[in-house]
Amino acid sequence: KKARDVYNGIHKEMIAELESGQIVSVDSGSSRSVKLLQIAAGFIYYKDEIDPDANQVEFLHDTKVDAIDSILEETGENLVVVFFKAQLAQLKARYKDKLRTLDDRGVAQDEWNQGKIKLLAVQYTSASMGISLQHGGRNIALLCPTRRREDAERIIERIGPMRQMQSGYNRVVNVFRI
Repeated sequence: KKARDVYNGIHKEMIAELESGQIVSVDSGSSRSVKLLQIAAGFIYYKDEIDPDANQVEFLHDTKVDAIDSILEETGENLVVVFFKAQLAQLKARYKDKLRTLDDRGVAQDEWNQGKIKLLAVQYTSASMGISLQHGGRNIALLCPTRRREDAERIIERIGPMRQMQSGYNRVVNVFRI
């Protein structure tokens, strides 16, 4: 309900009060679209009154993360989860030691491809080029849509059907758009 109230406020009036008492407002249709995507994803960024250059985040719901539980339970397989930066805190809180993120040295990529990682979290931009994830699994979940379609297409390609076939796998790739 609290997320729906914030969503409706931003959508209709371009202003909403958060549970913390913070006021969030937008001044254009474009910024409204961004805020609505954030709310649907389970969080919202707002400006700090003390430091206007710093973004703060307030979490509104865990519905998207709940869907990850369902996917893991139903498939019983490894999963790549694509997230927005703010969602990493929600993922870490829920999955603690089970969750790994891509690192600069390629260790997580190697461990994923060896089947050692059950849940690999990646951001759209950090995993859209230069990596190969097809050996570690065939399931990918997009926690929220991106405004740039090519980001989603690039990340899906990292474990996608063509990569699976090139590596000798004959398996369906499941893309869960949450």
